[in-house]
Amino acid sequence: MKSDLFTGLTLLAIILTLSVSANAQLTRGTISGTVTDMTDAAILGAQVTIRNLDTGIERGAVTNEFGVYRFPALEPGRYSVEFKLEGFQNRKVESIEVSTADEVVINQSLSVEVVATEVTVVTAPAGVEVSKADATIASTLDQRVIQELPITALARDVTRLALLAPTVYPLG
Repeated sequence: MKSDLFTGLTLLAIILTLSVSANAQLTRGTISGTVTDMTDAAILGAQVTIRNLDTGIERGAVTNEFGVYRFPALEPGRYSVEFKLEGFQNRKVESIEVSTADEVVINQSLSVEVVATEVTVVTAPAGVEVSKADATIASTLDQRVIQELPITALARDVTRLALLAPTVYPLG
């Protein structure tokens, strides 16, 4: 009976010793979190990149349908985390300290990217006027243009010059 008690206590001491030393084996940390939009809806497919600032090593992950990402087994050190998705503004979190057996949670909310629109206004060429009072278009030809036209003296007819104006077509 004493030997059974001694054996049981010895076994208990060994188990406790192994569990304490197994706990000390955790030498790496984790970065995880969720990515949402401004309405707190989960974002699927956001590209999350971490970079170890001490070594320069990068790792990437993509958020799942719940907006969750996770980087397990990270060496202790300083990290930056960058969040990207087309249509949203990129976000970057600098200098995150990851310690041994540490789980750092970084939740990020992405805002919709502002789209710049460029409008180009084309002005009418000189000499063309559109009437605002009625539906007429007037055109004035420069004297230089008239003189440089390849028209012979016999064919110099004012009505032929009218064909140079926009929306004017010869009859028949």
